[in-house]
Amino acid sequence: EQEYPFAMLVVDEQAPEIKVEGAIATEVQKGTSIKIANATATDNVDGEVSVYAYVVNPSGIISSVAFGESVKLSATGVYQIRYMSVDAFGNLNILYYYITVA
Repeated sequence: EQEYPFAMLVVDEQAPEIKVEGAIATEVQKGTSIKIANATATDNVDGEVSVYAYVVNPSGIISSVAFGESVKLSATGVYQIRYMSVDAFGNLNILYYYITVA
């Protein structure tokens, strides 16, 4: 019996799916502190992958934040909360949440 070696190429074009735990406020008063909600990501090939969270303030300054971290919204305007995840193939998923501070 003869054996025939072969190679299999896996092509992954699907980004990880991100799930954020709990609700995120959409409108708050200036000076309010919010807690960054936990998030997980699952990829169809890699399984569980990392998720990173960022806050973008009304001036456009981006800050990396940890899950559970309290962030004081000290300026009026629109803040953006970004949850980002990327798999081993470079497929990127970003969830955006917007919080209006009055």
